[in-house]
Amino acid sequence: MIFRQSFVLVLGIFLLVYPAFSSAEEEARITVQWSPRPAGLSLFRDRSFSVLFPLSTRETRECIDAGLELEHRFLFRLCRQVNGFTTDCRTTKRVVHNLSYDPIQDAYRIMKDRLDDQEDPTLSSHRVFDDSLGEASLVRELPIWYVLDSQEDDPPLLGNGNWSIGMRVRTTCKGEMREFLADLSYFVSFGIIDIYGTDSGCEYFRLVE
Repeated sequence: MIFRQSFVLVLGIFLLVYPAFSSAEEEARITVQWSPRPAGLSLFRDRSFSVLFPLSTRETRECIDAGLELEHRFLFRLCRQVNGFTTDCRTTKRVVHNLSYDPIQDAYRIMKDRLDDQEDPTLSSHRVFDDSLGEASLVRELPIWYVLDSQEDDPPLLGNGNWSIGMRVRTTCKGEMREFLADLSYFVSFGIIDIYGTDSGCEYFRLVE
């Protein structure tokens, strides 16, 4: 009985908010810019790439104005197409951007954290909302070796197939009630949709010289 009531609740919310989130997903796409390969440097180890997935102005403003924190999570995986139906992918690497408003400083704060590395998170402050929106939407010069999970000179595995970097971006407005409903919606919909957030879906970008 409780499960049925929960399902009806989540379904009702889903029908109410899904059009807004689906339209946001249709408008935004992942954009990638590869750094040039300087002469004499490794094909992959010494290169980087930047990734842009624009945050929704309206949804971000609503989240921040409610006193909550917006999480923009970038997911990266090194993948190889085995055949027309199977993709072989390595461990997922995560870069997390958190955007919030500090009323004492009257500024928008952005924390950027590249997980599973030795670097500390970076913090920046912006007085203008649009500036913070643009900065939180962008991963700057991410080293390719971070996704490869190796600092070897062109790891041998790259010569064994057609390799790409799979990228996915998930955005969530973090708050206790929102997180509970998001978890509940994920459970009753078998992970098909996360109501309180947007998901870019996975896109693949071939490693280029």
